[in-house]
Amino acid sequence: MISLEESAKRLKLLKMAREKLGAELLQKHNDSFLKWKKECDEAWEKDKKLLPYHVQSYYPTESEIVAKAVELYVATVNAEVEDKEEPVEEALPQSIDDFTHDNEVISMETFNRIKNKNKKDPPNV
Repeated sequence: MISLEESAKRLKLLKMAREKLGAELLQKHNDSFLKWKKECDEAWEKDKKLLPYHVQSYYPTESEIVAKAVELYVATVNAEVEDKEEPVEEALPQSIDDFTHDNEVISMETFNRIKNKNKKDPPNV
């Protein structure tokens, strides 16, 4: 399960993606309209014809929004990783005695003794 902070971050990225795609789509439609307007004016002056206008969607689809949000998420994660890069300290090898002492390792004999001590006798049938 993701944290509340991560969920808020993802929601913010979805909003940013929707806004960016909306702005890109609006710019694309404006460019398309200006091109159509120019062609329409030229056709009217030349042949007295009107050209049909191709109506396009003004809203990005959900899949486009999610794809853009993923793109933004990857960009932010990569930026965070680049910011947090620190020199990695190399761990010196430990002796077996130090490792067993630090990690509370027990011998197999002790383990078997504890295991057998905790075993209950099976019931007689």
